[in-house]
Amino acid sequence: MPEPKIRYVSINVLKPQKPDIVELAKKLVELPNIMCCHIEVTEITHAIQSVKIMLEGYEISLGDVEELLLKSGASIQAVEKIMMCKS
Repeated sequence: MPEPKIRYVSINVLKPQKPDIVELAKKLVELPNIMCCHIEVTEITHAIQSVKIMLEGYEISLGDVEELLLKSGASIQAVEKIMMCKS
């Protein structure tokens, strides 16, 4: 039986003002297997943005996503939703 794969994930993230959400979305969608990226700013303070990131794809690696976010100065606060499917 095939291993289930992540097709959709919604995460809450704290990030600095830079990179902006357009740049961050471009970087995320360049990761392997990610087809769509939607970022919504939920709160802004002087130096930090709270954002909700929704990713769609066919075999999303949360490890790759977290590594990219950490390199961008961001951190995952919570995984809110996840959808897994068998191939």
